[in-house]
Amino acid sequence: MNQNTKRILVSTIVSVAMTACSTPSPSSGATYPTPSPSSGAAIPTEGVEPILSQDGKTVTYGLYPQTKVDDTWLIWKLDSLSETGPNGWYLYNGAFYAKQIARPFFSDCVFDDGSSIVDGTTYWFKCEPIVWNVLSHGDDTYYVLSSVLLDAHRYDGNHSNNYTNSEIRAWLNGDFYDSAFSLNDSHIVTTTVDNSATTTDSPANPYVSDDTQDKVYLLSYKDYHNSAYGFSTSTDFTSTRYCKTTDWARARGAWYSTSSGDTQLNGYYWTRSPWSYDSHYARSVYSDGSLDTHFCYVGGDAYRVGSSVRPSLSLKLS
Repeated sequence: MNQNTKRILVSTIVSVAMTACSTPSPSSGATYPTPSPSSGAAIPTEGVEPILSQDGKTVTYGLYPQTKVDDTWLIWKLDSLSETGPNGWYLYNGAFYAKQIARPFFSDCVFDDGSSIVDGTTYWFKCEPIVWNVLSHGDDTYYVLSSVLLDAHRYDGNHSNNYTNSEIRAWLNGDFYDSAFSLNDSHIVTTTVDNSATTTDSPANPYVSDDTQDKVYLLSYKDYHNSAYGFSTSTDFTSTRYCKTTDWARARGAWYSTSSGDTQLNGYYWTRSPWSYDSHYARSVYSDGSLDTHFCYVGGDAYRVGSSVRPSLSLKLS
């Protein structure tokens, strides 16, 4: 083999090796085959059946968008998807994802990883199993409360604190329920929700509403200082009512504490109870755990309002 032939052969081998070893980047401007949802369209199994923790303190059941996706390759694949399921989410590689145009409550909001939430930017979020704190149980029925603040939503668009007719109740039993339990809702028990004055801040509350029959609901003012549920009996600040916002909730307008202490990322969230002094206000829980009051309607849309949502429900495990 002459020298020229050797040079050509070596050059060819190097060229082939470089081509085989190079990995294109989504930002390189190269053209990529469109990933097919059908290649990984297995329905998720997590969250489909309720799972009681070994210590009996939590139940995992249902799915909801929670954590921002930050994997560049996964985002690129998700961006190519166009079909959504009945819950409005995107199925890829055995998991559901949701996308949201960010509407943060203030300009320097951040995600859990410390990155900024940029107003008007579209982000992807993984739909993860919902963890519920067990408040009480009898036989096989468990009364549970979400362990985190799952979303942001105003109480009512008509400024009313009438829970029976409220926007928040309709949303919980409509959009939220239909999404979170689209894979299996057979374990959820319809509950008669007590909306009487005895569950509010005053036995003479003039703004109470009729009792309701609900799948999902909010705890009452009275519930949140019930020691049997693990809450402090004081209405003042307490860690027993602390609750963190999720990435999803913050992207949708949830206010949160920027303190560097124990309350960092805590939000404030609704009870179902009307304030006894004004028909436009409902009772809430502040980021420091104190029982508070907030205006039922804030902002120009249902989400970018500051107030978060902490759903509760009753479950049959068998």
